[in-house]
Amino acid sequence: MKMKKSAMVASVMAFGLLCGAVGAGAATGIQQIKAALNWNLKFQVDGSSWSPVDGNGNKLAPIVYNGSTYLPARAIVEKVGGTIGLSGNTISITTPSGSVDGYPTDLGGGSSNSGNSSGSSGSSGSSSGSSSSGTSSTNGMTAETAVALGKTLTFADSYSYEGTEYSTSNSITVTSVKSITRDQIADLGFRKPEEDADIEYKLVKIKVSTTAKIKSLDSDWNGSYYLSMLAPEIWGSKIATGTGGIIGGTSYGFDGALDNAVSAATNSKKLAPGESGSFTAEGSVILPVQTGETNYLVFRLQSDVDYDKSFKFFALK
Repeated sequence: MKMKKSAMVASVMAFGLLCGAVGAGAATGIQQIKAALNWNLKFQVDGSSWSPVDGNGNKLAPIVYNGSTYLPARAIVEKVGGTIGLSGNTISITTPSGSVDGYPTDLGGGSSNSGNSSGSSGSSGSSSGSSSSGTSSTNGMTAETAVALGKTLTFADSYSYEGTEYSTSNSITVTSVKSITRDQIADLGFRKPEEDADIEYKLVKIKVSTTAKIKSLDSDWNGSYYLSMLAPEIWGSKIATGTGGIIGGTSYGFDGALDNAVSAATNSKKLAPGESGSFTAEGSVILPVQTGETNYLVFRLQSDVDYDKSFKFFALK
């Protein structure tokens, strides 16, 4: 996971895309939840590897809860030269370019990343059918060179951090896109997103083929690495104009989800240093997009390249 200072607040929390904010307890405003620490996510700030720590120097990991990923806000804000504080019930964040009171929003030019949906409640229907199959003639690095619907982009990626090193070859095709309403999201078993005129949702079906090779692993991995963890990383959605985007998406927790398909295809297979493995899977992602904009599904390279060159854009219509 890489961050750039200009996109810091958008990356401070990746954020109840489907579930919104955690519901408050009836009396105290605090609700206990069950969540998981995801130690697989790595951080880079302006191209340099970095590990967030608490005030005592202990390493911190993102928290995964109910389909959303939450990042350690204080460590990130202070790393990029800002400050963060709590006064009453208000979180105040001061960044190198200004301050935001309350829930963090995307300061990169996009809409609030609150995980809320458009007020439109029309029935779901295919907003885009698949185009003719074949290999993409573009590299997908920008919105202008986005991979057309139904076309396949093949690209190499690599990762190297604190003794863990691997490489992958990936082929990705967006096979279909259709709108999904807030009610239909709730029917899938999620909390119904709150109404937001700036955000709507797409159900994006994706086919992924990955061949991976492990070169080395640090001691934390106990000698092997799950093949499923080497699937390409979905960053979220971006728009054609400006730098706005919404980080994340929900790729598991419902029938037909992409992560479920990857898990089934890899069948808990692990790779040790020197070993290779491959899989092909097809499944869906619930992707928040900005209303009234041309949006793109974006994958993020894990290799240590310039931030602005680390994305792969796929057209949604």
